[in-house]
Amino acid sequence: MDRIDDVESFYHVIIWMALRYTAHKLTSRKLTLRLHENFDALYKDPETGEAHIGSARRSNIKSGDLSTETGFANDGIRTVLRRMQVILCQRYIDPEDFFMNDEIFEAKRKAAEDEKAEGLKALEDFNWLPNLLNEVLDDELVDWVTNEARVDHVLKKIPK
Repeated sequence: MDRIDDVESFYHVIIWMALRYTAHKLTSRKLTLRLHENFDALYKDPETGEAHIGSARRSNIKSGDLSTETGFANDGIRTVLRRMQVILCQRYIDPEDFFMNDEIFEAKRKAAEDEKAEGLKALEDFNWLPNLLNEVLDDELVDWVTNEARVDHVLKKIPK
């Protein structure tokens, strides 16, 4: 595991904490399901018998769907998670594979390759995450206070 894996792990810790302890749109039932899908789900490889984490965590870091669906009330949390996700997702995006070298999408493929290169370069910078956090914390337009709609969710055990 390297530093960039640690940065991604930090993202997952932040989103887990935000899901559990800040105001958002998810019901307790939906929250239980999303937490299970992203942090608890395991499956066994039928060929090797090895245990692997489910695919929801990677899908959500690629798409940002979990944060979007959650609708965090706190602008600071939303901003940090969005900015981290936009950069971290570049680890998993392959523009050439996605656009399949189709000539019609050449400009979009090139833009996606440039975005990937910028994202990976940012991740190599030891100051990227501290700078991101400082920028958001120092931004007077970012609301860090809103959390009035916070609910103490009751999580039910997911049957295996």
